[in-house]
Amino acid sequence: MIGVFGGSGFSELLDDVTERTVDTPFGSPSGPVHIGSIGDHEVAFLARHGPGHVIPPHRINFRANLWALKALGVTRIFGPCACGSLRAEIAPTHFVV
Repeated sequence: MIGVFGGSGFSELLDDVTERTVDTPFGSPSGPVHIGSIGDHEVAFLARHGPGHVIPPHRINFRANLWALKALGVTRIFGPCACGSLRAEIAPTHFVV
């Protein structure tokens, strides 16, 4: 299963979505995990900043988030994000991996 930490709108890309709540030894993750599919791939999505984007970056319980996805069978994780850059050669619309 593929895991994705991302913005709350990402879950709209999933088909046949179910919602799972996971308890972890590190406390609560950012929110429920949405499990669905994209094409032939099963995907588990967790909104990094929680439902409604209410958790600030410094309060994200990353240990709980990782544990929750692993507990559900995730073996690969993507963590797309949008942020700025302090380098002039990396301008808006550029994609960096």
